Amino acid sequence: MQAVADTSTLVDLAIPYVSSGIDTTGHDDPFKVFVTAYEVRIPSKVEEELGELWVGNNDLISAAAELVLDAREHLIVDDPLTLSSQTSIDDVPALEPGELHAIHLANHLSPAPEVFVTSEFGKNYDSIMQDQLDTGIICKSTPELLRDLAVSGYLDRRFASTVLNHLAELKGWDEEYIGYLRYTLR
Repeated sequence: MQAVADTSTLVDLAIPYVSSGIDTTGHDDPFKVFVTAYEVRIPSKVEEELGELWVGNNDLISAAAELVLDAREHLIVDDPLTLSSQTSIDDVPALEPGELHAIHLANHLSPAPEVFVTSEFGKNYDSIMQDQLDTGIICKSTPELLRDLAVSGYLDRRFASTVLNHLAELKGWDEEYIGYLRYTLR
């Protein structure tokens, strides 16, 4: 299966591996599981944003971005503008450049990816993104992806629940939404 991901998704999936707040001993790394289960494509803008997060910082986000950049060979990096006749990417209020480039990439890949994954959800972000995606491309949140990887047997269900808890606390994700996803892992 093919997926297009934005910057925040890649960083969020790498956080458990670089965070001291979660015990990953004996568990698969969610980022590596993602790039193994899917053919992951990203726009060059996302790669650029990862570099900006990594350069000169010494924090959790920087370490996660570095992990993703070190695994670049497992990502397919495309320039979405070379896939279409457009010379620029339209601005959509509320969406960041990496998200816009990732949406543009997803809409112009042939064959189209099955999934577009983002960590931006709630506050109508998911509906804004789904409206920008061509019909047939499913927009999933990073928490939904983690749940799906566990349900499909790629990640241990208890570990996926622990990762969801950890990321929810770090990122301030909606507790009700995360609680529902954890419930589906039982």
